Amino acid sequence: MEIAKKKQQFFFRLPSPVVPNFSLIPEVLVEGFIISLISLSIAISIGKMLAEQQNYEYDAAQELLAEGAANVFGAFFTTLSANNTIARTLVQVSAGGKSQVRIVLFQ
Repeated sequence: MEIAKKKQQFFFRLPSPVVPNFSLIPEVLVEGFIISLISLSIAISIGKMLAEQQNYEYDAAQELLAEGAANVFGAFFTTLSANNTIARTLVQVSAGGKSQVRIVLFQ
């Protein structure tokens, strides 16, 4: 019960939005670009692989837009970058999960 209360408190306590420190951009631009290319290429390859296995259409542009929007939005709440959760995705698929809602509920 104690764990459930802590998890509930965590989910309902969002940080206040803050403007990111744009002065750091020159220091992290090259590394960030390289990391984003690697992350997006992994997301596209895993997405295509799972789409082929599960027989559904995969739109790489939608994936890139969603991941980019999550990262831009998350920057204002000092979150970690949204990137590939390969292990969790593969476990969810191998367990028979068919919906993204399953990831949110059973994380």
